[in-house]
Amino acid sequence: MSVHVLEQLVRKRGLDIQTSFAAEAAKQLGPGSAVVSETSPRGLRLLAETERQLAETVTTLRRCYPDLLDVGELRIRYRDDPEPAEPIMCVVIDAQQSHLALLRANLLQRRAVLRDCEVRDGAAAPGRVLLCALVPLSELLGYDVELAFLCGGDASLDMRFSHYAPLHGGGPDGAA
Repeated sequence: MSVHVLEQLVRKRGLDIQTSFAAEAAKQLGPGSAVVSETSPRGLRLLAETERQLAETVTTLRRCYPDLLDVGELRIRYRDDPEPAEPIMCVVIDAQQSHLALLRANLLQRRAVLRDCEVRDGAAAPGRVLLCALVPLSELLGYDVELAFLCGGDASLDMRFSHYAPLHGGGPDGAA
């Protein structure tokens, strides 16, 4: 079951009330999408587990409505009950073993808890490593791009919701 820890609002330029646009756009996405869409007078609210899912959905909508969309800021959906909590993601990175020290240091700067590291010396993946960590989602926004930079484009990232963890010092301003 997917937990929708990210949201983004999409609007059509030039409309004060967005309800009919939102309903029309939701139909364009179809029922099989990993992204949940909610229509409202403010626009089409997209809910997803990962940035990649949202980006693919926004790309689909841009093809349907070229030059007409305003895409809102990406927001993390924090939980307030019973206490403020942030989404923690399970991250698996597949990269060259030569990047391992750099990746570990980078993840630790992002408040990660490193869980596992598997060196893959088999014929199918010589010199590669799988690095697994638990990382707050707030530390991972835009990480696809940074990972590509750190590893010269030779790494893959899989990210899934793991759990909510208490926020120390209260929730961030503007939390969804």
